[in-house]
Amino acid sequence: MIKSTPLKIHYSLVVLLLFLSISSCSLDRKNPLDPVGNSSITVPGRVIGLTYSKITSPQNLIIVRWNRLSDVDGYYVYRGFSLYTKKERIGTIESNLITEFVDSNNILTGRRYFYWVSAYIEYPQGRIEGKLSDHIEVPF
Repeated sequence: MIKSTPLKIHYSLVVLLLFLSISSCSLDRKNPLDPVGNSSITVPGRVIGLTYSKITSPQNLIIVRWNRLSDVDGYYVYRGFSLYTKKERIGTIESNLITEFVDSNNILTGRRYFYWVSAYIEYPQGRIEGKLSDHIEVPF
């Protein structure tokens, strides 16, 4: 019976983990929208300048506005009920000329809403989305 010492077990475990981490670093760059694997793909810039307006009559509305990005094809608008809950995509703006979104979906008095906007660029292979903007918090 061969007795294994704890040091040999730890050494073997370290070697195995090192091998797995090195072998997982060789990424397969076959995604047609991978900007690292395809230099003709550009990632959209980050949307900045979010502001908001509130309307309470005849219906509760929140209007979110942002600064225009000229080199994108459109924007996605996201909403959440806190910084730490799931963000839901509530709108797609299919033009870079439109820089506002009207949210009329179940806006309740006494609640806080959080909004983010991202830009996208359309390619024949699909859309590539940029990073989310900083959030804007809207107390209603």
